[in-house]
Amino acid sequence: MAKPTGAQVAAQALQYAQEMRSYQEMDCQAMIEAAVRACGGKMDYTGSNAMARAVTGLMPLSEAKKAGLQVGMALFIHEDGGSYPAKYHADGLGNFSHVGLYAGENALTDVDKKGRERACNVVHSSASMGRVAGSTLANGWTHAGYFKEIDYGTGDTSAEAAAGEQQTQETGTKRITLRRGSKGAEVRALQEMLNALAYGLDADGIFGKATEAAVRDFQKINGLSVDGIVGAQTWAALEGAKDSTDSDTYTVTIRGLDAATAAYLLECYPGAAVRRADGDERRRAGEHADGRMGSHSRGRSDRAAEAGRR
Repeated sequence: MAKPTGAQVAAQALQYAQEMRSYQEMDCQAMIEAAVRACGGKMDYTGSNAMARAVTGLMPLSEAKKAGLQVGMALFIHEDGGSYPAKYHADGLGNFSHVGLYAGENALTDVDKKGRERACNVVHSSASMGRVAGSTLANGWTHAGYFKEIDYGTGDTSAEAAAGEQQTQETGTKRITLRRGSKGAEVRALQEMLNALAYGLDADGIFGKATEAAVRDFQKINGLSVDGIVGAQTWAALEGAKDSTDSDTYTVTIRGLDAATAAYLLECYPGAAVRRADGDERRRAGEHADGRMGSHSRGRSDRAAEAGRR
């Protein structure tokens, strides 16, 4: 059975809005399921939290906007706290209390709670409005993702990118976006790459608090956006760090030292020996074996150089 397209499902949901179908007839989850089924597809979930955990590439709305929103995308409202099924408490994703569909820019005109007319790009079944209604992205929507039951276009690279699939030019390896709560072989690979940089994680394939802290630290060291999410840029930086540690040559930029001392140090620790010595020493000092002469390493090198001059 062919999947309905995002445009088809969104059009059906917009029809429900025009018909002012009641919230009692179809709540936020049921409205989307009804639209998919009306278009010949299948969908069956038990609430918005189940939907959020089933979509492909769940991501902050800001990321989805940058990648390009696709008609028919799932939109969610994430809340801190609140009541939601206990079976979801352990995964660290939190409470997704509401779900809607991205319908496209100016897809419908509707009124807000105060009766003011506005152009809308989201359709959802609203408890406060008591019906299927229009909304805007600014109305509290926090996350987005792709329903596996909907076809967003074959060969649509922008959709793949938004869903979190990344591919390195050097190896052709596909990487998916990872965040706290992610599990599996990709998370284990991430943990092993971080461990090669002396983070000392349990490579258990579970993206928990310790892994998120390591990712944030790595992002900070490498001048990336510190959000704890492993997307394209963080994967690229990790691959670059891996290439450096796998190389037979090793380049260290030493600041605050005169050229003669720098040349002497590099002569004493050429190639891989620099990497191993630096990594071991920095592990003992509680620093990162990332090949960078940061503030901690620079201070220690300055002290060593000063001792050598005495």
